[in-house]
Amino acid sequence: YGKKPAEFNRMQPSGQIPVAIIDGEVFRQSNDIIFHLEENFEGHPALVPDDDLLRSNVNQLLRLEREFFGAWLGWLTARGGPGSGGRRVAFENSLQRVEEALGATAEQGPYFLGAEVSLVDIMFAPFLERAAASLVYFKGFTFRGAEDSVAREDYPNVNKWFDAMESRPAYQGTKSDYYTHAHDLPPQLGGCGLEAQAYADSLDGKSGDWNLPLSPGSLEPDWGWYDEGAARREAAERLVHNHAAIARFAARGAGKQGMPPVMAPLADPNAVPDDSVVPAVDVMLRWVCHALLSDTGPLDDSVGQSAASLAGVSDEVVASLTYLKDRVGVPRDMQLPAARQLRGHLLWASGKF
Repeated sequence: YGKKPAEFNRMQPSGQIPVAIIDGEVFRQSNDIIFHLEENFEGHPALVPDDDLLRSNVNQLLRLEREFFGAWLGWLTARGGPGSGGRRVAFENSLQRVEEALGATAEQGPYFLGAEVSLVDIMFAPFLERAAASLVYFKGFTFRGAEDSVAREDYPNVNKWFDAMESRPAYQGTKSDYYTHAHDLPPQLGGCGLEAQAYADSLDGKSGDWNLPLSPGSLEPDWGWYDEGAARREAAERLVHNHAAIARFAARGAGKQGMPPVMAPLADPNAVPDDSVVPAVDVMLRWVCHALLSDTGPLDDSVGQSAASLAGVSDEVVASLTYLKDRVGVPRDMQLPAARQLRGHLLWASGKF
């Protein structure tokens, strides 16, 4: 969301991403990148079938993907009023067609073309994922559900598709979480119509959902392939790996807002940190790492004593820890289970002041 370097703007005058340089040729659209990789790099299973009939089906499904994308954005950006209901109906109808398309090959497998992942799944993935996240947050509408949920009964094939995609390590590594999507979409779209404040508060951690001990996810299905110990270790490793820069980044919360401001409230590339509180922030982040690698209970008294010794800058340290907590992004910084642990432990540390 900040200013892009001149060399990037020369390559992509619109400033949009993604951009790829492959064998010296610049590709400026995601579809062009995908098709070029598919057609020019052999030695992997084909993502587009050779069979003419299946290719025709691929084209129909890709048209459905564009229809779904439009229906999702139409409802997401609607701000209530008489037209919002019609846009919801249009989205539900489009989602039902996606459900039926997956159902047509359900006997062969969970993907759009059956047993194997294809280009169709890759094209649908970012928008089904973003729709599942954003519509819960802004509209209170759930179609990706946890086990035994109504959403799984209403859209069984869509949920089986999510399950299958989430079993793939390549997708696991790129999958975002509801919180990140809900906050990165509005600046890109010019705003989203919020009609479900209680859902937004829950996903933002304002209803106690981020407090330790963490409870199993409800609005957002748990990532069942990741255990708690691995999540805590990942969060600690991410903090330790770049600890000096992270402490100074967090101190932006006690510093000055960047100028000029940018559209994304949680992105502030020009912010000025308060360097005077960096040592105190560093102390608390070390305790956070210690707790992630052990447990919070035995550390409560020691962390409380550290917090008391920093009483002169308590407001600034809490503001810094909060700033960092709110800016943990998935998957940019870490995967969701690790992000949940870090957010929860930062809240725990803040509560010692």
